[in-house]
Amino acid sequence: MNNRHILIIDDQLMFMQIMGKYLTDAKLATSLTIADTCEKGLAIVKKEKPQIVFQDITFLNSPMQGFDCLQSIKKIDKTIKVLMLSNSNEIILIKKALENNADGYLNKGAPIEDLVSAINVVESDNIYLHDDEITEELYRNYDNIKIGDKKMISKRELEILELISQGNKSSKIAKQLFISPYTVETHRRKLLDKLQAENVAHLVKRGFEFGLLKASAI
Repeated sequence: MNNRHILIIDDQLMFMQIMGKYLTDAKLATSLTIADTCEKGLAIVKKEKPQIVFQDITFLNSPMQGFDCLQSIKKIDKTIKVLMLSNSNEIILIKKALENNADGYLNKGAPIEDLVSAINVVESDNIYLHDDEITEELYRNYDNIKIGDKKMISKRELEILELISQGNKSSKIAKQLFISPYTVETHRRKLLDKLQAENVAHLVKRGFEFGLLKASAI
């Protein structure tokens, strides 16, 4: 891991503390800062230029709300990766986040270990979405979301890509993830399409090219 400064902007102190502890204990952040309002967060962004920002959508104690904060961060430095946090899975919120150049969307109720996948995907210049159904619904409305060459990758797709790269067959992947072989094959076909790969070997190669697969863990 290179130097990775992470900023968390959220008005729930306990949530930030738990998340921050995991990020530092798992060595996912070399330095970490928290802010409980958008205004404080933007001041930190201007001064410290973090590589990744995890930011809530709704703030009870801040005049500025999440999407305004997201836009301001991107105006300061568009290379900063911003992952939006929310307790909601409303598709309209997620679409709005992506339309405002968010790099990902993570439900606060998701397992905290999902932060590893989220960081992996956004650092590869793709978009992280924690839920397969959300990913598919957004792809059905793909023309309405301008994301350039970025790919929307779900947590499950990343898991299956990693297992494919290890040489596992669909039947073994299905048993390991407690899903059907048909579901594995469906994800494999979607990955082939998203990464524009011709076959499984090419898919693994593209996974490394896109930065979705790494020779070593984060």
